Amino acid sequence: MKKLLYKAFENKTDSLYHKVNDMLAIVILIAVGLIIVESVESVGVKYKSFFEVSEWVIVVIFTLEYLLYIYLAKSRTHYLFSFFGIIDFLAIMPTYAGLFLPALVAFSGLRVLRVVRILRLLRIFRMVKLLRYSHGAKGRRKITEGIAFTNMEIYFFALFSLVVIAGTLMHLVEGNVGGTAFIDIPAGMWWAIVTLTTVGYGDMVPQTGLGKVIAGVTMVAGLSMFAILISVMGRMMQNVLFGGSVESKE
Repeated sequence: MKKLLYKAFENKTDSLYHKVNDMLAIVILIAVGLIIVESVESVGVKYKSFFEVSEWVIVVIFTLEYLLYIYLAKSRTHYLFSFFGIIDFLAIMPTYAGLFLPALVAFSGLRVLRVVRILRLLRIFRMVKLLRYSHGAKGRRKITEGIAFTNMEIYFFALFSLVVIAGTLMHLVEGNVGGTAFIDIPAGMWWAIVTLTTVGYGDMVPQTGLGKVIAGVTMVAGLSMFAILISVMGRMMQNVLFGGSVESKE
């Protein structure tokens, strides 16, 4: 059993490992999507029971995965305090906190829990690390040995994560301000897209000091993401026009 679990969760050269991680990636995206939709008050109230049941199903899956990683880890202490170990813990902690510490949840509010739960999206980067390897090893969707296309995949994963996290943080900080436009996470994501692309319609403006700090960080992140996109697109064009010799050497 331990050998089978090792193949599924630790052996990056095994096909079972990639299948398990593909399924976990789907679960992560579903979990984040449910949090985003649940933040819309009319939907969250109407389908409250559905979201509660879905949350527990997802948490049980993540809890089992977390315990398996602890069981299989060569150094459990190292895993528990590593980046992904902390993210894995934060992915399940809010739900158990709501079960065992209801007073804390009532004090902190649901929006705080949503922010912590949305960090589940960062778990997808464990799967993103496999993209370069899987394209090169399996030959799937190869463009000049898969490198250029993989870079684009990683870029859009990062961009989507930034939009979701920035939008959620702004909803958390600005959601209680009177007359706010940041009424839910989708509204915050719209603001994040407009800000990251430097369009700046001005239809949604943060009012609090912390909201302005988040906005400033998001603007700088948008410029950085734009610079990365130019670099990635430039390499793709170089591969298409002149061949992939440079990428192959890298």
